Amino acid sequence: MDQRFRDILNEHPPRRSRSRLEPYAELILELRNRGRSFREIAELLGEKFDVAVTAAGVHHFVRRRRDSLQPSQGKPRVVTNGKEFIFEEWRPLNLLK
Repeated sequence: MDQRFRDILNEHPPRRSRSRLEPYAELILELRNRGRSFREIAELLGEKFDVAVTAAGVHHFVRRRRDSLQPSQGKPRVVTNGKEFIFEEWRPLNLLK
């Protein structure tokens, strides 16, 4: 890579995530692996951590991570904080039934 490009990149470090759910990513993903619904996770975050989030917000948070990464052995996976979560069964949220 050209040195000028490296200099520019060094001046502009990667942005941090803006999501208020980021500190709870590991918990959210593990709860999904254990079969908890997005609504249950949103309620738990509100009760235990005073985080105001909707079920749709949790769904978007998980989906954004899932969609940005490649599948591992044919199963959806998410990597956060250096830990990998492989979803045994991925059930998309069907909002329009």
